[in-house]
Amino acid sequence: MPDQQLFGIVDRSLRSLSTGLLELQLLCNTSSRTGELAQVFSDMVQRFSMEEHMIRARYGLNPSASRRSSSALVPGYATLSGPDLASEIGQRMRTTQELTRALEEYFQFFRQPRTAQFFRRLRFELYEYERRASALLGTAVAAAIEKQHPAKDPSSRVRQALQLCPLYFLLDESICQARDPLRTAFDAVAGGVRMMQLRFKQLATRELTTLARRVKQICAERDCLLIVNDRLDVALLAGADGIHLGDEDARPEEVRVVAPMMIIGVTARTQSAALTAAESGADYVGAGSVYPSSTKPGLPVIHAAGLSRIVQAVNIPIVGIGGITLENCARVMAAGAAGFCVVSPFTTPRSVKNLVQEFRRAAQPAPAVGGSK
Repeated sequence: MPDQQLFGIVDRSLRSLSTGLLELQLLCNTSSRTGELAQVFSDMVQRFSMEEHMIRARYGLNPSASRRSSSALVPGYATLSGPDLASEIGQRMRTTQELTRALEEYFQFFRQPRTAQFFRRLRFELYEYERRASALLGTAVAAAIEKQHPAKDPSSRVRQALQLCPLYFLLDESICQARDPLRTAFDAVAGGVRMMQLRFKQLATRELTTLARRVKQICAERDCLLIVNDRLDVALLAGADGIHLGDEDARPEEVRVVAPMMIIGVTARTQSAALTAAESGADYVGAGSVYPSSTKPGLPVIHAAGLSRIVQAVNIPIVGIGGITLENCARVMAAGAAGFCVVSPFTTPRSVKNLVQEFRRAAQPAPAVGGSK
């Protein structure tokens, strides 16, 4: 049985989550824009209260405290509006999400899978309601959330993700001909991928949006960024982290007006194109073809030297693309790239998870042999 200290942590987490959900209900009820979410959180409060009662009875924890008054929960909440309301909602959304994550892990440790699953579902609901709140309040809630995490501007989020795993995973038709896309996404994330692009050009909007939402849930489990190729409408509807723009898509500065905190990627094959992308507001550039590519034959090849010149020309992350393999990915990283994108190796029947891990190892610089001379 878990020790009393751990029981105490669970008790405090349950109480904090109870308060946080009630605060969200009250805050959403203060604005006509978010009024529809007030009932959502009212229902969530009731479901959580029933689950909390059973948990406390099972483990002999003290009954939950009586609910405090609304004024005690959020002083002055009735007068909040605009960015202030967005800030309060954003803060409590993130706090409750972290509490549900912690409680899920506690009950996995307690070997209570049903209870752990309850908090996991609650967390994914909160992700969805955060997206809905963002849409209802416009950009204010996104800006308020970003204000609480100032170090994580879009470009920094890309750089941080690629530092954890330099392989920028492309989930598309070519690697999913004999694979389930969701299983492939799960295996890639399990292998360590922290940045993934969804590119299914043949799917209709509704099908693609449904797939993007499900992949987003998988990515959210491991803090993996989800980037949607070309389709800004799908990226917004699915709550994706970013969009990768093609030559015929909207320009970065146009996307920034609609989605100020969204990660924006652009493909560039020359220094001048990379500079134009950076100046127009792109957060990262996919540069290549670094080596001859079997998936897109005929593209100009820039080699590692050309990639290095692009890296030096701009101050945003550069992702090497085209012809990258286990044998040459370390050279791509040595050229200064923040990461690299690979397609062909994943079209084989090999384990996606194992291959991701092989690329992570191969991308590391070779250890020095002997001392300096």
